[in-house]
Amino acid sequence: MAGCRCGLIGVLLATIAGCFSERTIPMRPGDFVPVDFAAMERSEPGDTRAWLRAAHASLSGLLPPGDPEALPTNKLRDANGRARDVFAHFGIKRDGLQSVFTNFSGLLHSAQAAGTSSDRPVAMWDGFEDVWIPINDRLELSGKLGFAHSGDKIGRADCVVLISGVFGNNNISRTYEIALALRSGGLHVLALELRGAGCTAQRFPKTPYNFGAVEVGDLLAVSDWLESRPEVRRTGLIGYCWGANLALLTAWEDGREQDDADVAANLRPHLHPRDGVRHFSAGIMAFSPTLRFEEVIAQLDQRRWSVWNDPVLETLQKEVDEQAARQGFGDLHGSLRRLIEQEFIHTSWNYPNAFRDGLRYLRLMPFDDKPVGAKLEAARMPVLVIHAANDPLGAAQAVADFVAPLENRHVAALVLAGGGHVGFIPYARAYAYSIILDFFDPQYGAAAYTRQAARHAAKFTAPSSGSTR
Repeated sequence: MAGCRCGLIGVLLATIAGCFSERTIPMRPGDFVPVDFAAMERSEPGDTRAWLRAAHASLSGLLPPGDPEALPTNKLRDANGRARDVFAHFGIKRDGLQSVFTNFSGLLHSAQAAGTSSDRPVAMWDGFEDVWIPINDRLELSGKLGFAHSGDKIGRADCVVLISGVFGNNNISRTYEIALALRSGGLHVLALELRGAGCTAQRFPKTPYNFGAVEVGDLLAVSDWLESRPEVRRTGLIGYCWGANLALLTAWEDGREQDDADVAANLRPHLHPRDGVRHFSAGIMAFSPTLRFEEVIAQLDQRRWSVWNDPVLETLQKEVDEQAARQGFGDLHGSLRRLIEQEFIHTSWNYPNAFRDGLRYLRLMPFDDKPVGAKLEAARMPVLVIHAANDPLGAAQAVADFVAPLENRHVAALVLAGGGHVGFIPYARAYAYSIILDFFDPQYGAAAYTRQAARHAAKFTAPSSGSTR
């Protein structure tokens, strides 16, 4: 009897372990629901927040029934304009998000969408071509480029760039499936591998990864390269996890002032040259950003985490160790701080306090009384942050704290009841695919709506010169 019971427990554990693994969840016929913008109130301001309200109202029926109401930007503030208590709204206990017993679905959907850090080749990307994008005379970035076709020809269309989480490569089913969905919607797609990741790391193993301090400039260069091609009209950007942080920083870098206080004087010469050109004007989507990433760094310094007390941090520490081994840094005991320090030491522009200056550049929210500006006030393109209330890595409350004081209406946010960390497709497949394709729709997406509203307003603006009274 005891042996039978142990056997049943073993089967149960194996079944649970099988559920907590990457899933292939492609877009099916009927999963994409175009938003009906004909019924939208045209008297609303033509901005990303108005677009999101209309889009979410149209698509909310695709979310799992019975879940608490999602919170778009306007509902992330209370009546006094302060950040709303997100966890209270969703009935979630913050200290239970890392436990499989109290956040089973959040951890499940996170695991099913997380992918693998393996560098092994995978059987996907049919119809995409391998490209190498020049960044400077010492570095090119690897990517998979897929063109949408009009009939039997490549059409001229916007191109959406996909970037994954920290150390992420293109061996992730989620990236491939989103690329296919975007291409089926008439958009070109580039799945990009940044410094230190995938084929880029294999070809340029001595190029360090600086966690965004220079990678944001690489993204601007990629946008320039794509828009120089005759097939590409404009570029858009989608980032997941740490890639979402980079996407938000890219929105800031594109529009910031030259003397922005968050860019140290010693760091400025090493950044992408500024020429006033607009980048990613088709829009930026940031899924599950780790807005308070320095808290995560501090947590990883506290102890060695296990699957029993925090499976997400345990996985992150393993990824840190794997990256440290690849780079020959020795055993860093899962410390992300020490890994970042080592990467900065090996960069060609390392100087005293480069690590401190780099963290300030990357910082999106205050930490430990360290300074930070309201970076996203500088964004010039539509920016949409999508987060889950049950995210076990980046607390959803940070999204409300981040967006509530922002006056820039180009920036919108949405907190859903579920989805865990980047697991929105396992959570609500049709909603996730629809909000992405609708956001980048060239006629009805967020960028198009903003442009239409600007043109409408211009018709009623009196000329400032050359007029008679």
